[in-house]
Amino acid sequence: MRRFLTLLGLITSLSTFAQNQGGCGTAAPDSAHFAFLESLGLNNLAFNPENDTVIRVPMKAHFLLNSSNYCMPFSYLMTAVCELNRKYEPSGIFFYLIPEINYIPFQTGNNPLGGYSDGSRVMSQYNLDSVVNVYFSDLAPIGLCGYAFYPNSGPGSGARRGGIMMGTGCSGPSNTTFAHEMGHYLSLPHPFDRTASNPLHPTNAELVTRSANEPAPRRSRNCATAGDRFCDTPSDYIDDRWNCNVPQVVTVDLNGDTIRPDATLYMSYSNDVCANRFSPQQMMAMRATFNSGRSYLRRTTIPAIDSNFNRVSQISPAEGDTIPANFAYFQWNAVQGADRYILEVSRSPMFNLPLVDTILQDTTFLYNLNRMLPGVTYRWRVRPINWRYTCSGTDTIRTFRAGMPLGASILSPEDFGASVYPTVLSNNELLNVNLSEEGQVFYRILATDGKVVTSGNLNQGPQTVGLAGFRSGVYLIQLERNGSLTRQKFIVR
Repeated sequence: MRRFLTLLGLITSLSTFAQNQGGCGTAAPDSAHFAFLESLGLNNLAFNPENDTVIRVPMKAHFLLNSSNYCMPFSYLMTAVCELNRKYEPSGIFFYLIPEINYIPFQTGNNPLGGYSDGSRVMSQYNLDSVVNVYFSDLAPIGLCGYAFYPNSGPGSGARRGGIMMGTGCSGPSNTTFAHEMGHYLSLPHPFDRTASNPLHPTNAELVTRSANEPAPRRSRNCATAGDRFCDTPSDYIDDRWNCNVPQVVTVDLNGDTIRPDATLYMSYSNDVCANRFSPQQMMAMRATFNSGRSYLRRTTIPAIDSNFNRVSQISPAEGDTIPANFAYFQWNAVQGADRYILEVSRSPMFNLPLVDTILQDTTFLYNLNRMLPGVTYRWRVRPINWRYTCSGTDTIRTFRAGMPLGASILSPEDFGASVYPTVLSNNELLNVNLSEEGQVFYRILATDGKVVTSGNLNQGPQTVGLAGFRSGVYLIQLERNGSLTRQKFIVR
């Protein structure tokens, strides 16, 4: 499915992208999960990913749309998956997307999510079998960057159980939240779990020492049975975001040794710039999860991945062209190995407020709305992608100037004398159109890539338009009478 971005929706949503929404909402696992980690006997194993096959893991992205029918830039998703794979490459785990993105229409109480119960309800309804279900939503109202469910926990059952909820404000480039929450999903606790609440607890708190034969009255190591159960992750006591460059409060364990958390671990709460790795035992535990708890995810082969994309050659509009503000035709060459293209159009050099942000299979796109401002310079770029490989870069940025709009003015449905309802419906429902003025009206229904899906004539009074066979997505119905136009957006679920 393709999506077309409205400017109002983008401005509303992008206000959260520069914010640090908060931390991780994933609680410590239960005793059964800690028992599973202990059963792996990781302290007696050596990690050598070169001797293991790469585990291919399918992932489904779900976008929870806000009241403006928007979630986040498509480029954020592609970059997030690309960076996730770079972070997980040492573990021999590779994630690839299952097309297409699943768009979940806005429902009061679902986005922004009001809490965990809303997230569980969404996962119970939309989870797919045998994939990692990842939901992207505005989590700022509940103060979180994301949360995940451990194996054998969370909403749903069997191969549909659990998932990951990612905050849109923490899904941009160079953020470690995705890797962190995926770690939870694949069985990893926080390194401070069971220790931060009481570093002096006689059984739950992890000791600093890694010696099995400490002289009395010192206690010997308990790293395999306390804390996070990993002996190659130092004892940790900080359960809030912290800066690795700022001295922390000195905390000691039962032996009186100073606890020094490792800021380089993705599963810690250190700031993004500090974290850069999983420990060998953490990587072994994640790989073991594909044999127990999440065995339904393991894939040994996937279709070939072409990671050597050629650059996109942009054809139209040419550099410096002046084109009508309500009729812009974008065209570029096909790129071998790419099965989709992300098109972005923006006034901003940083593309942080794109007028267009859409995923296309085609190499053309017709913009025929009335939101470009005459006399203003705009920029556009195209990024070739592949659902199995999302690390391709963007092409050269081209500029064009918006001229005077062509054709008839675009009226509001009220001024046109039309009402269109409902605006969210299933593909077996009828779209109602009520025209209050005399005269025949010609209608077109357009997909978000500008292509006409169906068209016909309507007359005064109430009537219906069938949507049988329409795929889920966002559409526009355009009504035209005697040189006047109106448009109304609607969603097919």
